[in-house]
Amino acid sequence: MEVMQNQTRLENFQKELRLKFEKLENDQTPQFQNLKWRLDLQIASRSYQEIFAPKILLQLDLLKGEKTEGVLLETDYANLKHLHEELQLALKAHQTARQKKIQKLFY
Repeated sequence: MEVMQNQTRLENFQKELRLKFEKLENDQTPQFQNLKWRLDLQIASRSYQEIFAPKILLQLDLLKGEKTEGVLLETDYANLKHLHEELQLALKAHQTARQKKIQKLFY
């Protein structure tokens, strides 16, 4: 009896996943395709006495449907590090939520 319930749950879960993947394929949300980056640093200047902060340039190539679009971003190290930390936290939260769903499905 329990095996049949687990089998039914698994089949329902697979159907849900298929529907979600179909939605993603039909969605027009841009998808990441490529990343190019460059570090710009001004070493010295006669007109400025202050220390220059390096700039990080990121070029993201995003695929939207059949069209590729380039987005250019400019940031400094502190903002890039903060963004990295926030993305890591979001990824950990997503993984934990996903793991809980999978555990709930089988137990």
